[in-house]
Amino acid sequence: MDTSLITPQFSLAGVSTARLQFQTFFRPHGNSTADVDVSIDGGTTWTNVWRTTTQVSGLITVNLSAQAANQSNVRLRFRYYNATWDWYWQLDDVRVEGVSAAAAPTGLSATVNGSQVALSWNAVTGANQYRVERSPDGTTWNALTTVAGSITRFTDSQGLTCGRTYSYRVLALNAAGPSAPSNVATAEFPACADIQGLNEAFTATTTPAGWSVQNNVPGDGWRFDDPANRKSILRDTDNFAIVERLIGSNQAIDTELRTPPLNLAGRPAVSLSFRTFFFISSGNAVADVDVSSDGGTSWTNVWRATQTKNSNPLRTITVDLTATAGNRNNVIVRFRLSSETSSSLWIVDDVRIESQAPPATPTNLSAALDAGGGDQADLDGRRNPQF
Repeated sequence: MDTSLITPQFSLAGVSTARLQFQTFFRPHGNSTADVDVSIDGGTTWTNVWRTTTQVSGLITVNLSAQAANQSNVRLRFRYYNATWDWYWQLDDVRVEGVSAAAAPTGLSATVNGSQVALSWNAVTGANQYRVERSPDGTTWNALTTVAGSITRFTDSQGLTCGRTYSYRVLALNAAGPSAPSNVATAEFPACADIQGLNEAFTATTTPAGWSVQNNVPGDGWRFDDPANRKSILRDTDNFAIVERLIGSNQAIDTELRTPPLNLAGRPAVSLSFRTFFFISSGNAVADVDVSSDGGTSWTNVWRATQTKNSNPLRTITVDLTATAGNRNNVIVRFRLSSETSSSLWIVDDVRIESQAPPATPTNLSAALDAGGGDQADLDGRRNPQF
């Protein structure tokens, strides 16, 4: 069988962006093929714009701009061929329409949250996606990510540097392409904290100032309020940071607890210590401590646990960060728990980052000749002068 369903002739003159939409159900057999073709000369020649040889159902959208925009003698052909037996192709609600670019997003805001920037904007009718862009100078723009049209928030944690200001804008995307950009929102990071050390005991039940939590998948993340009352099983009454994936949960977990950006320039020796309790009841989980010296763009692992490492009270871990953080001015440490299936628990407390500056250069150095014969300089060449 080779059969075609051809539309009447129609005009897309003056339309720069056009799309075809139709509802379909296609069940193939053997080599059977379903084609959608377009002609701009009344049906003399045809260009294929959609094809399937596998089962398809639902709404199909095809961009016709390259083949039919600004044409006045357009036809569409729905062709079924190479048919054998036990096949089925259903079509309904066939529409061809010009598409305008979506309106520019409005209400974009940018808020600094620790080492991250939280963005939000107003939804745009007709937007299929949003493209988020960032600029270091307000002139040169780089795409950060593209999110679905149902999402109007994004958290930027990619290579941000303390002491700098970043500009953001958002564009709405649909079949016609990108919209005009939104208003520009700026986020100003404070200067890197010039500190000799960091000491965080997590005494409050909220995220400490300058710290941030990033959940890379929906689900559980770092908490500070001990929601399951784990103090009751530990010989420790202090508060702590905790992340837990409960038994029976079918959600993956990937959550990060990040320190503020630290300026350790001029401090060659750096060490990290923290108290911890890590427990895996079932499955697999990974507890990582990573260091970034470029604001979170790249990370180096400095400690990892993949098996239960618990103690009661909490055990103390010390890690030398000299090679990864010494003499660097945009250092972030993250505590990351990732797991697909396990029931696991990680507690972190008393995080300390200590750095040491090199000794001061000696001053007021002086030398004197001792004529009495002690530490004197012999000037007649018989032995080296001594000071």
